Amino acid sequence: MKNRTNKRNLLLEDSKTLALFLVSVDIKLQIILLQNSTKQCTKRRFTLLFYFFFLICIALGFYLWHKPAEVKSLGKPDYEKNLLDWVASLDSDPHADQTFMAFIGKSVKFNAVVSEIKGDSSITLQLESGKVGFLVDANFDVSMKEEVGSVLTGDSVTLQCECNALNLPQNTDDLLSEKLMKLGRCNLLKRSTSVPDLSKSHEHDTISKKSIP
Repeated sequence: MKNRTNKRNLLLEDSKTLALFLVSVDIKLQIILLQNSTKQCTKRRFTLLFYFFFLICIALGFYLWHKPAEVKSLGKPDYEKNLLDWVASLDSDPHADQTFMAFIGKSVKFNAVVSEIKGDSSITLQLESGKVGFLVDANFDVSMKEEVGSVLTGDSVTLQCECNALNLPQNTDDLLSEKLMKLGRCNLLKRSTSVPDLSKSHEHDTISKKSIP
């Protein structure tokens, strides 16, 4: 009887130990599965974020590639200048090229008088600078050819342009060398045409006709 009781107790203890072992193994398996699931979710979330960011970059690049470029200076200008005073200041400045560097890429608004019109693929208005040997070229995009096409030599204009460059002669002793201010992406804000005095012209013609015998 005692042997049977001992065997029964041993079996119970072994079964309890086995049950505890199985429970501990099950808990460990659940923990491992939970960790793997968390890692998979994190990995999946990271992958989705990566693809989302990639699509945003593609869309932004497509927009910038197909966005029409601004062909003229718009909005509030960075500077407002009196062109003749500005040219006189740069003409007398021995470091004019360095001084002008501060204006490159900036927009400037000014009034001027057109001295010459040139250009085929684009339109360039050469403006009176008030200084001999100092040229000012205001360049317009070809798309503005119709708008600027009505401008005539001698017209007074209000322009807003972007400063591109100031070209200075390498040999300052050369009397034939010229300084050139290049302005781009110009916008014609206002134009007033100089009207010739036809009455004086008519009077001159009348006098000339009378003087003919």
